[in-house]
Amino acid sequence: MKLREYILSQENIYLAIYAVRSYVFDPQLLDIEDRELLNSLSDPFDEELIFKIIGEVTEILKSVLDDENYLFKTKVYMKPKDYKEDSEGSNVRIYRPIHTSELKQLIAMVSLLHPLIYEIPQNEKNWKLNLSNYSRLIPKNFYGNRVSRRPEELFKRWNEQYKKYTKKANEYFKTFHESKEYKYD
Repeated sequence: MKLREYILSQENIYLAIYAVRSYVFDPQLLDIEDRELLNSLSDPFDEELIFKIIGEVTEILKSVLDDENYLFKTKVYMKPKDYKEDSEGSNVRIYRPIHTSELKQLIAMVSLLHPLIYEIPQNEKNWKLNLSNYSRLIPKNFYGNRVSRRPEELFKRWNEQYKKYTKKANEYFKTFHESKEYKYD
């Protein structure tokens, strides 16, 4: 299967729709219509809605692939993160950017991401989620966003990854405290 054919395939776009709950972290940042659509897409058996969304996302993807001037429509919100003292002693606010987009745009972005994180099937009948060579390059001791092999999750849950990380960090701290040997990973 060719790259373009894979990106525009109904199976690829459906996979992005099926996992939508796993990568929309802040539904409150979506418009009201997109929040309603997100709730409606929770029903994997609503074929009429799913085929409608697949058609609309296909058009977005064709625009991305064919029009070099096309850009995804995104929004950036600044979330307060911290206060730091500047050189004059006054508090300076530190913000963290939060990115979002329309739901169909997000689905299109994830559909474009799939060929990088999953192997492209050889033919239409061989649809199985296998991690791509790029995904397999991520070391086991990396605890950030790791690609999931489960179709309902784009990435492994961050809280599980963070739990593994803190457990390992605490073990290393205990080892250092007892033996004064520093081990890093």
